[in-house]
Formats: sequence, C-alpha cells, structure tokens
Amino acid sequence: AFGDGTLFMERFVPEARHVEVQLMGDGKGQVLHFGERDCSVQRRYQKLIEEAPCAAMPDHLRAQLHKSAVDLAASVNYRNAGTAEFLFDVQRQEFYFIEVNARIQVEHPVSEMIAGFDLVQEQIRIAGGADLSVKQEDIKLNGHAIECRINAEDAERDFLPSPGRVTRWQPPEGPGIRLDSHMSEGAMIPPFYDSMVGKLIAHGK
Repeated sequence: AFGDGTLFMERFVPEARHVEVQLMGDGKGQVLHFGERDCSVQRRYQKLIEEAPCAAMPDHLRAQLHKSAVDLAASVNYRNAGTAEFLFDVQRQEFYFIEVNARIQVEHPVSEMIAGFDLVQEQIRIAGGADLSVKQEDIKLNGHAIECRINAEDAERDFLPSPGRVTRWQPPEGPGIRLDSHMSEGAMIPPFYDSMVGKLIAHGK
C-alpha cells in the first residue's frame, strides 16, 4: 500500500489448476459437497471451459479438498449453494484457498451432471427454510462432464462482443448432451449485456 514498505511474498506456482468445490448448506451446520470442478481454461479472467472431476488431482488429495471446503462452510453455518475455490499446485501436490462465492455459479451444470442432482431446485428449497433433501452418502459422483461457454464474439476482431440477429441456430442433441440457453433462430443479441448466449455440457461415463 502507499506509504507502507511491507513486502508481501507469494510462492510461484509454475503448474497450477484452478479447482473449485460445489457446496450446499442448510444454515444449520449441515453442508454437502458435489465434487470439484477444474476451471483452469480462462481468458481475460473469465472461465471458458469447466470440467468435473479434476483429472489432474489424485484421489487422496481430492478427499482432503472436499473436506476442507465442507468444514469451512459448516464452520459458519453456511446457507445456500456456494463454491469454495482453490489453487492446486500440481508439482507440489498441494492446494491453497482462494475464495468462496456465495451463489450458484455459471459452471454448476457439470456438477449436476456427474451427481445426477438438481442444485438449483435444492437451492430454492433451502431458501424456503427446508432441510437438505439428501445426505452426503446419497450423492454418487459418476462419469466426467465438460462445459463450454458459447459467446457471441468476433474471432477476427480479438474476440470482441458481436451483437446482432442470429441467422442460424442448430442446437446439438444426443445422450449426455445438455444445452442451457435462451437462444433461438431469429433472436437478437443486444449489445448491453454479457456476450454469453449459452452453455453446452457433455457428460459421459
């Protein structure tokens, strides 16, 4: 800070992954986790591709990561959907706390896909004062899911937002495919909001 000569040092992490744990708390000390997501593919500090689980993390560290996130949320009687974010040092096999986001995040569908659980529905139930509808042992994480954000951008202009009318929209279909979008053929993409127009999620076992 200005006028303060204190030097703050951080360890350099040459091979890092941005990993986050999906949480749900009832405000009474009960907190569930729905596995972790790897959100390392980013541009301009914004996540572009998210996957679950994190393929680079060994199982023994994965269990420690989940426990650390759950214990943190439970210690404050957290109530809501939330995400605990960590930096995973692949070389040292250590993880470091970054922050907690007290909301449902854009990338939550990959957690829903591997858990087979509707996080938004549970969030609404909790907001209405209900208890958690499941226990941790009821949550079985299966397979692998990847989410790709679909942005209306112009690749030839350094990926600037590209508002305008959608002339063709052909959503993908098939087993394990999910598309979260309001978009349709002929719709207008306004210049006033975020350029993201959809999220494509694929799940396989």
